[in-house]
Amino acid sequence: MELPASGKAAAKRCCRGGTCSDFIILTILWASLGGTHSARASVKDISAGIMPDLDHALGTSHWVPKECSLGKSKSYVIADGAKNGKSPRPLGWRKNTLENGKQLMDAWAAAFSPESGTICPYMTRDCCVKKKMRFVRLHPKGGEPSFPGIPPLQNDERNCTGLADVKYAEWGSCAFVSRGSSILRAEHGTDIDAHDTVIRLGHMPLLQWKAFTGSRTDVLIGRGTIQARYAGEYPNIRYVIGNDSKKKNGAQTPIKLWGATSAKPTPVAFGKAKVFLGDSRVSDSLYKSMTAPIGKKNRGPSTGIDAVLRVISSGLCRNIDIYGMSANCGGHYYDLKDRMKIHHSCELESWALHFLMRHHYSKMHTCVWL
Repeated sequence: MELPASGKAAAKRCCRGGTCSDFIILTILWASLGGTHSARASVKDISAGIMPDLDHALGTSHWVPKECSLGKSKSYVIADGAKNGKSPRPLGWRKNTLENGKQLMDAWAAAFSPESGTICPYMTRDCCVKKKMRFVRLHPKGGEPSFPGIPPLQNDERNCTGLADVKYAEWGSCAFVSRGSSILRAEHGTDIDAHDTVIRLGHMPLLQWKAFTGSRTDVLIGRGTIQARYAGEYPNIRYVIGNDSKKKNGAQTPIKLWGATSAKPTPVAFGKAKVFLGDSRVSDSLYKSMTAPIGKKNRGPSTGIDAVLRVISSGLCRNIDIYGMSANCGGHYYDLKDRMKIHHSCELESWALHFLMRHHYSKMHTCVWL
């Protein structure tokens, strides 16, 4: 098939040395013809960094419990990009720290009992009125987190007025959809839309990609003004978590971010890193105890991993299927030139989700689709 002139111009800009990846050719052809993606795309995005001490590659059947299925994505393995011991990205985590991560994730999962509201990542009416002492996470910039206790809020019902009234497992089966290019590996759009609740990480284009992304959005994870230009494609949002700059997406119930537990997190030292077992923000502890700074800047969790762990620990979903998390640091499905910044570790974040899937499915009911 001959590319139109616009496609040839795009190819000239995107290809070097006369060679294009299969995906770039597919994307240019689609964009030039003004069509909609309907066939499975060949994704050749950047390789992940080295993942020390990992016995089984992420994405393999080792990590998948019988309740989950690799299905259309069964051929995809997250291999690190090591060549002669080198990689274009930093180590996913420092050597000999994987056991730290396992201990942190196990403690976080042990604190998880959504029926009784032991972790409250959101300020909902259900969390507000339960008769429990709460330890609220406070983390000043540049300082250590603290967990001051507050008495049960139900003593004054006025404190709970106006909060989102959502209860345990009310959202039923959930699809959590992020922007990673790995979502283009299989056409999951129909599967995504078949869930009781579709949760999306910020505004992103859907109409031209719906074979892969689905088209429904019930819950929006607000990201301020980021990608807000796509807000028009989200017409029937029921809930907005956090801050969204657009208020024209239909009737919305806001859900405020919180971070409280019914048991006080326990301090523990992993080498020089002081972290807290049972911390509601387990992603912070993972990075602090497992990663090394890049120059003078510490690495830290992405918006995506923080958002999906909040959804999991809220217990609002009976089960959750995760799509489009950046499994190997590649681009966004609608912008393959973008890359995950190196102060985030897609390797560590993907490992954490795989670990939950394999070792804590019975409590977390979480499947990762690559």
